Amino acid sequence: MKIAIFSKDLAIGGIQKSLVNLLNSLDYSKMSVDLYLLNDVNFYSDSLNKEVKIKKLKKMSNIFSYLPFNIAKYIYKPLINETYDIAIDFSGEMPETALAAYFVSPKRFVFCHTEILKKMSINRIFKFKSIMHKSKINIYDDVIAVSRRTLDEFNEFYKRSGGFIVPNIIDDMEIRKDARESASLRISKKYFNLVSMGSFTPAKGFDLLVDLMSEVKRRDLRLYLIGGGKDYRKIKRLIFEKDLEDKVFLLGKLANPYPYLNRMDAFISLSRYEGGSISLLEAKALGLDVIIPKRLEPDSKLIKGTDDVKNKLERIKRKPKDPIKFKEYNEEALNKFYEAIGVKL
Repeated sequence: MKIAIFSKDLAIGGIQKSLVNLLNSLDYSKMSVDLYLLNDVNFYSDSLNKEVKIKKLKKMSNIFSYLPFNIAKYIYKPLINETYDIAIDFSGEMPETALAAYFVSPKRFVFCHTEILKKMSINRIFKFKSIMHKSKINIYDDVIAVSRRTLDEFNEFYKRSGGFIVPNIIDDMEIRKDARESASLRISKKYFNLVSMGSFTPAKGFDLLVDLMSEVKRRDLRLYLIGGGKDYRKIKRLIFEKDLEDKVFLLGKLANPYPYLNRMDAFISLSRYEGGSISLLEAKALGLDVIIPKRLEPDSKLIKGTDDVKNKLERIKRKPKDPIKFKEYNEEALNKFYEAIGVKL
């Protein structure tokens, strides 16, 4: 069976990590996979399964990405000469990946990684593009979502039903191996050390975390933020305005964040929305406490949210770490993926 998967790139990010973990779990005695990317950024080149053939996908001019999908369909040509049994639009948000899937295979799937309605409510450009490209739903045979919330919002927006839920695979063994590497950061155990990780965008709610740190009365809390993005300077300025330079620290993008996570006491997230957050589960793979509001509780129930994050921070104490092993979780997720695309092993 020949499978084509289309995505933006393999830069540092949740969707990219989800893709790599999936590709590294597939049974290549039963299938071959060509991965088409829109640019050459490939952070995971060393760790990606060598059976995966990476190919370049033609990028559309930015102006065309704002056109209605039914018009873009007649303008964009992916220049792919091969045909495939299955095509998967893994990014799910770009017209190029949808159109490429449309041209190369009669059986097409789209992955949904985000709560589309919530994202539309805070991102006007995303909302406009989603409306312009709404007709693309007609090219897919079905949708694969990473959580119940993402599937429900996808179906509501596109006025459809059905679909498959395939949770993100977590490579916990690799995470724990990488966590043993050295880290330049020195963490004092006289503080209770919190960490959060992700892109500096409104979705991740790092501004909410900084506000929370200014409100909590407890003096021994320290917060470390890992990542980069368009809101990095905004968050840095907010830390200064709240006079929190000695309590909130920006670590930037880290090629290997796990040694830093491993030195922390708890992971915290106040994301405005999530699809199927990989970082929460990666924190559990290292045995960290995870602090989230109830609204972010994942489908897996491996993590429990709280009704009052501020009160939780006031009372939480350091405790021995108890790393979660994801072997059965991953096997179940992989079987759900095979079931969704119709692969019989």
